Amino acid sequence: MLPPLFSFLPSGFVNLIAPLSLIYVGYLVEKNYVGRTALFANAVAINLDIYYTSNPNVLYLLYSWVGAFFGIIAILSYQERTPLPWQFYVIGMQLYSSVTTAVMTLLF
Repeated sequence: MLPPLFSFLPSGFVNLIAPLSLIYVGYLVEKNYVGRTALFANAVAINLDIYYTSNPNVLYLLYSWVGAFFGIIAILSYQERTPLPWQFYVIGMQLYSSVTTAVMTLLF
C-alpha cells in the first residue's frame, strides 16, 4: 500500500497547502477587483490556517474573524444576486485580496 502523498513533506508545509490552495484559486478568479467568491475563499483560507495553528497571534485571530464576517456576507449576497455597497468592495480589496491574504498567512 502506498503512503499518503503529503507524508513525504514537512508537516509545517502540509498545514499550509489547504489555505494557500484556496488563496491561489481566489487569485486566479480576481481580475480588476476582489470578487465576492474570491473574498469568501480567502476568508475560508485564513480560518483554515488559524485552525491548523496551535497558538495563533491575537491580531491574526481578529483578522480571521473579520474575514469570516466579510466572507459570509459576500457569499450570501452572491448567492442572492444582491449587490453590496461600493465601500464593501473597497475594504474587501484592501484587506482580503489574495495577495494580502497570502502575505498574512505566511507572516503569521
